[in-house]
Amino acid sequence: PGSKLARVLFQTSARITTSVRSYCNVQEQPTSVYKPRRALLFVAGNNKKQIRKIPTFDVDCAVLDCEDAVAPNKKDEARTTVRRLLDEVDFGRTECAVRINSVDSGMADDDLAAIVQATNPPSTILLPKVDSAEDIQTAVCCQPKCCCV
Repeated sequence: PGSKLARVLFQTSARITTSVRSYCNVQEQPTSVYKPRRALLFVAGNNKKQIRKIPTFDVDCAVLDCEDAVAPNKKDEARTTVRRLLDEVDFGRTECAVRINSVDSGMADDDLAAIVQATNPPSTILLPKVDSAEDIQTAVCCQPKCCCV
């Protein structure tokens, strides 16, 4: 069951996942299924007050943003805040994602290092400005405690 669009999106997601997993030499099968998100709420990663309010909104997914929503001089604060609040806040039915900085920025490794320290990691990590499969491999596959897609 489901719409034609949902089937196409699922098939596209499966092809991309298979390609990336193959590129990253990941052998196990994917454990998640594509799920469409009707509403996404982006919140600056250094804004504790707004992050704590996320459970009061009826959104499918909240994105804790460490990239464009955070000033360069607040990046360290955002990493610390996101890591801590991933463990402290019960997001309820809202899926929690974190958007990290791009690989080219030189800050992606620091973002990922902070996120993987969370006891309750996000279900999704958004990697912006991807120019090649190597960007994905650099950002995700080489991190301890992370696996590709």
